[in-house]
Amino acid sequence: MPTGNGQVDLSRRDYANTLIRLKPGLAFDPGCDVQLCTDFDPQNPDNACMASCKNLFIPRLAAHNPPLQPASGDCDGKSYADCLAWMDYDLGANAPVKVALQDGRSVLVQPGKDGGVSLLDAEHLGTQYDRLQIADVCGTAADPCKIPWMGMIVTQPVVSYAADVPVVVVPTFVPDKTHPAGLVALKIVSENGTPKFARFWQFPAPESPEAKQRFRAHPSLPVISKLPQSGEEIVWIIDIGQHGTLYGIRIRDGKRLAEVSLRGTGRPLSAPVIHQNYLYAASSQPNTQQALVEGFRIDAEP
Repeated sequence: MPTGNGQVDLSRRDYANTLIRLKPGLAFDPGCDVQLCTDFDPQNPDNACMASCKNLFIPRLAAHNPPLQPASGDCDGKSYADCLAWMDYDLGANAPVKVALQDGRSVLVQPGKDGGVSLLDAEHLGTQYDRLQIADVCGTAADPCKIPWMGMIVTQPVVSYAADVPVVVVPTFVPDKTHPAGLVALKIVSENGTPKFARFWQFPAPESPEAKQRFRAHPSLPVISKLPQSGEEIVWIIDIGQHGTLYGIRIRDGKRLAEVSLRGTGRPLSAPVIHQNYLYAASSQPNTQQALVEGFRIDAEP
């Protein structure tokens, strides 16, 4: 269970802005090493302490990650934990997804509202194998972030496989006119026995003008379906707007197979429903915000 805004303080049993593993009856023990976590500092948690926790993941940068530096300067002089709190980048805005690896191990993929994605040991949450920044921090000096508190990722990823290699697809968005956003597909590969992220594809192509025009705010949640005849897996996503746009993107290569305008705006953070060869999506009338449901038939070749 990911938690939202607040402070992490093990001495006070404050577990805000974390991912926690609960037992039946909601019993919770973080499973952290008492000696390593003595004198816990909420602003600058000790890496060894955080890594020791079996049932608790505290978000943190990986060694190869640069610090978060919004162009606004809001995080200048702040620790990573303080930056998350100040920018409203609560971990609980996103839900994790569990992925089975080829070697029999399981991992969790936990996105962050700050635009990063963490790869965790599903059996020992304190073990962070990797963290990859897949969306740039919103805003530049010449193009300030329109809505900074929205962050860049608010979703639950979807999982597929390409030649038995796990593929995780994560929707991103950026409320400015400068940075690309959209669907980011990551493979989970093994590097010297350690699971790692490897970029697979991104839609729209990050160098395209479309990537800086679409996905400027929360999209729908992604869903996956198979084409009726070929069995090809497609990820569906709705970019919310005055008239929303439904995209169908092929998992194995990121190719756009379908694009259709909705009659309404779509609904942010809602998940389309696939039933047989039809997709149904919550939507709203432009301007009036009156609710409706839109339906689409998924053809063999959309």
